[in-house]
Amino acid sequence: MPDVYAEVNHGRWLVRCPYCLGAELVYPPEPGRRRAEKTFFCRSCKNQSNGGRPLPVTWPEEMNEIENILAGRPNAANRNWRPGESLALLHAENIEHRVIEWR
Repeated sequence: MPDVYAEVNHGRWLVRCPYCLGAELVYPPEPGRRRAEKTFFCRSCKNQSNGGRPLPVTWPEEMNEIENILAGRPNAANRNWRPGESLALLHAENIEHRVIEWR
């Protein structure tokens, strides 16, 4: 079973399908949030390569920090994070583009 990771794309959390070119928006697991995506189901291929079963989603431990760093970017097209990118890299991008971070 392949690993699927949550990422931020244009300020939205999503998961890319490991089987096809599909991607779905997902809700982060937060206390009190009604919907939290712990599993991923692709609406394009319906996870057929996995017997139609949903896949567990891996969320970054520093999810809140990622959201806070990206929140200060005025253009949603620049609010992106992919697994493997560090918080230091996000900070450096904000400094390079003179973005004021939210705290």
